[in-house]
Amino acid sequence: MSPRPKNIRKVNNMPPVAGFKPIASNICRKDAIFLHFEEYEAIRLCDYEM
Repeated sequence: MSPRPKNIRKVNNMPPVAGFKPIASNICRKDAIFLHFEEYEAIRLCDYEM
């Protein structure tokens, strides 16, 4: 069996902000969590379809 062909990935909309944090958070957490553009697009599409 041959592997599936690779598709070109395309992000339609860039995030409107560079980052976010909870407003009412008293915890000073220093660890950042990074999302790739593909992960952001997957979350956006899941929210759009619901």
